Amino acid sequence: MMTIAIYTVGFFAFVALTMILPGIKTVITPVWAAVGKGVVMFVAWSWGWVVYIVKGVYDAHFEILRNLLHSADEIDVKQRVKNKGG
Repeated sequence: MMTIAIYTVGFFAFVALTMILPGIKTVITPVWAAVGKGVVMFVAWSWGWVVYIVKGVYDAHFEILRNLLHSADEIDVKQRVKNKGG
């Protein structure tokens, strides 16, 4: 655990140093911007999967509940009407 803390402090010190030194700041700023954009894109991609999985679980539970509340004949009638109308 201490190693992770040391690496984290070292990373933040490195970032702070690169943002202070004038020559390095000019070169490294676009790199940090790209890294930040990559992190934001990764979080957006991950959140998309979270929404997809939660929606799938929710829909599965809704379908189970619907089958528990309605008899098989009612579900078949609803399916036939849905197929005729669409």
